Amino acid sequence: MEGHLDYDIAEHKIYNSSINLKDSDGIIKELSSLDWEFVDDNTTYLSHGIHPYSAKFIPQLPSKLISYLSITGDLVWDPFGGSGTTALEAILLDRRCISSDANPLSEIIGKAKSTALTDEHVHELKSWSKRLTLSTGQSSLYDTQELIDLKIGRAHV
Repeated sequence: MEGHLDYDIAEHKIYNSSINLKDSDGIIKELSSLDWEFVDDNTTYLSHGIHPYSAKFIPQLPSKLISYLSITGDLVWDPFGGSGTTALEAILLDRRCISSDANPLSEIIGKAKSTALTDEHVHELKSWSKRLTLSTGQSSLYDTQELIDLKIGRAHV
């Protein structure tokens, strides 16, 4: 999960600052001009790399589409929610979100990816991390600062 915290919320919020949702031709032109390859983009930032999932797509896809096709506060519904990629991106873009899927595993992964951490959660994770480090002799997956940084979602949910 290296690089999973390499994330800047400001990048998410600038996409549609000048978009007029009534200008469908302008939106199509903007979307057509985007580079959809995302070759150099980090696709595992925040909790997007938490678990492998078949048919998973990179977060840049729903991020761009949500930012160009909706405004702050809109409701985004992903009827094939899968691992919650669209849900997390909607939350990061200050949208409300409904994510559904027939696979019960997707509900668990989606909730894990999109649930904001409270101070109590962070304290508990630090405690578990410390115990695992002591019992295994291996360094933990997250260091203390990374656990604190994971609280980013709390301010945006």
